[in-house]
Amino acid sequence: MVDVSALGYMEIVPRRNAANLLPIIQKVGQPGTAIHSDEWAAYNRVQSIPGVAAHETLFSRLLVFIL
Repeated sequence: MVDVSALGYMEIVPRRNAANLLPIIQKVGQPGTAIHSDEWAAYNRVQSIPGVAAHETLFSRLLVFIL
């Protein structure tokens, strides 16, 4: 885990799948959170997480930002 609270949140995960990623987003996200992710299928359900106000995708296979 890396605290980049001024910029967002970053965490190294063992697997890049929905079972690992969605609980992290739910734990860290605050009401009104905007998620900026790549188009990886694991993020397809991000908008259904309570508190997520927006989910935008970027064309990148390397980075995920939670702002």
